[in-house]
Amino acid sequence: TNILSPVCPGKTSFDITSFLKKLEVPTCGEEEVVITNVTIRPGREQRTDKLAKEEHNSALNLNKINTQWRTILRELKTRELHKDIEILSQTFERVVDCKDSVIKVCILSGVVAHAFYPSTREAEAGGFLSSRPA
Repeated sequence: TNILSPVCPGKTSFDITSFLKKLEVPTCGEEEVVITNVTIRPGREQRTDKLAKEEHNSALNLNKINTQWRTILRELKTRELHKDIEILSQTFERVVDCKDSVIKVCILSGVVAHAFYPSTREAEAGGFLSSRPA
């Protein structure tokens, strides 16, 4: 593809038969070379196109890598959050159980106090009246 640049520098098209004559390549008598004008892009344009294509592919690959990296980080963060939620759920259950037992103790104390209230009242009233000087 680029073998012509030393022979025809800067040319964008050439006659292949004249090229073969310059190289002194023997032709096969009856056969003729049909290709006469082959367009060759100069090397600079090819390099520019190749560079643009590489930059485009590089951007696409970078995007793919970033997407995969975000997916991996998202999965890790999800696992961490699930663990945190499990720990917080267990802590919440423990606090609820503790408060439930405190409420049960308070209710039991209230029931016991209510049951003994009349007898304590009588004892206090009787003791108060009997200890008064006459």
